[in-house]
Amino acid sequence: MTETFLTLLVQYSFWIGFSAMAAGALYFALERQSLAVEYQMVATLSAALTAIAAINYWTMKDFGLSLDAEGQLSFPTHFRYIDWLLTTPMLLAIIPILLNMERGVGALMAKLLIADVIMVVTGYVGETSINAGLFPTVVGWAFYAAGVLAFAYIVFVLYGAMTSAQSQLPPERARAIGRLKLFVTFGWLIYPAGFFFTLVGDGATPALIRELVYNFADIINKVGFCMVAVAAAKAASYVRVGSPRAAPAE
Repeated sequence: MTETFLTLLVQYSFWIGFSAMAAGALYFALERQSLAVEYQMVATLSAALTAIAAINYWTMKDFGLSLDAEGQLSFPTHFRYIDWLLTTPMLLAIIPILLNMERGVGALMAKLLIADVIMVVTGYVGETSINAGLFPTVVGWAFYAAGVLAFAYIVFVLYGAMTSAQSQLPPERARAIGRLKLFVTFGWLIYPAGFFFTLVGDGATPALIRELVYNFADIINKVGFCMVAVAAAKAASYVRVGSPRAAPAE
């Protein structure tokens, strides 16, 4: 696979990413009114984060992968990490809503947000170090390790919270939480896997593969994750509508 073809493939993937995020934002916004009031924030957060991602993908599709004055490929790393800095906290905030957490939400979110900021910032520093020369660097390895540790902590905390709550939820919502656990456990692993390509190879090709992996990982872990989350919120809303509390007074 030549770098020219790979560059073209990555550029098209930015278009695909924009289309998926824009469609997702519209879908989640329209679904909001179909949810019970206490679950509408799930659709609101889903629409907001995919809209932010769509804006960034629209920008990256034109800005990204341009040639600088020295003929080196310029990657849209700063736009991507601005996107993640804004959207990953929204993804994390969806889960406590679905779990109906009434106590301990503040402490849980504080731990997750601190780890999330560490993960995003260390990832940005590591990638910009690698992008400067398109070869593995000590800084790249060190900050990759720090980011992976923060990522592992987030997965550990979320997995534990979802597992402890899953047994107390209705079957349909418990299955949805199980699917979200798969996203958290396996889907999010795509990101460190994409970064790793640039730590084991020189030149533009590993970095291009990284960008391609990131683009499709974003589609899976934003649009896909939010579709499962909204479906879980809808299932919970239907239970509420059919419950005795929701029955009309005679």
